[in-house]
This record gives sequence, C-alpha cells and structure tokens, in this order.
Amino acid sequence: MSNRDSICPHGSVIPYLGLGRSDGPGIPALAPFEIKVMQAFAPSHPQQGALYYRVRDIETGKSVACIWDNESKIGGDKAVINFSKGADVMIHDTQYTREEYESDKMIVQGFGHSTYEMATY
Repeated sequence: MSNRDSICPHGSVIPYLGLGRSDGPGIPALAPFEIKVMQAFAPSHPQQGALYYRVRDIETGKSVACIWDNESKIGGDKAVINFSKGADVMIHDTQYTREEYESDKMIVQGFGHSTYEMATY
C-alpha cells in the first residue's frame, strides 16, 4: 500500500511526493510538490472525521494548509496548530463570532464549526 492509499489514524500525517511533469509540448512542467494529510475526529460532525491538507511547492518552499469542517477548541487545537504552523497561507472554515459561540441564547457548540479566533490562535 502506498502512502497516498493509506488511511491515517487520528492526528497522523502522511506525506505524498508528487513528481513534476508536463502534459505535452509547450506546456510547462508542474513543480514537484508534497502533500501532507491529517485526519481528525471530533464528537461533532463529520462523524467520519475530517481530512486537512498541507501542500508545499518543493522548489519554492511555499505552502498552503487547508483546514475545514473543524470545530476547534477555545485557545486553539494544538494538533491543527502544529500541522499548519509555518504555512504561507491557511484556509480555515469558520462560522461563528466568539460572542455567538459562547452565547447562552444560541446553541452553536457541537455543530462542527469554529470561530475566527480559534483559527488564528
């Protein structure tokens, strides 16, 4: 089983190295890249877990971390923080303000979405 076929357990990272290639004459080769995948499970949705991705251009070292369908923790989720640390860009799914998340009038905790502060901690 190759790394790209592996199912990763909670919080593990599986690297995949894509090789540079060209789709034909006159079409520039794609830069080699590395993809890391983290699977996380939470009591909220999705119950099947969520996959987070980090893609790095090997030639430039630039990277993007994609974190979605994630209900983090107040103060941030250390596994997600460590996974995305040093990325040039992070795309993170957030839905609530801190006031909405901590409100007694609206129940939003447990629905699988984070606040802006959770994503930027």
